[in-house]
Amino acid sequence: GYSTFAWMRKDSSTIQNVLFDNGIIGEEIAETVNKELEQKGYSINPSNPDILLQYTIIIEDKEKWITSP
Repeated sequence: GYSTFAWMRKDSSTIQNVLFDNGIIGEEIAETVNKELEQKGYSINPSNPDILLQYTIIIEDKEKWITSP
């Protein structure tokens, strides 16, 4: 089974919204995921991971209109 993981490097050309996809948010996401995986018995191994992780942040601007009689 799998026991180790590492993060893939982010390609700056794929970052679509620097307001939401920045280093501060990225660090927070990585720290949270790292803690969760370590609690489940996985360990970080950047040189030879069993699993490579990557994430994408997608923000959609939507409106919802609610009318009442």
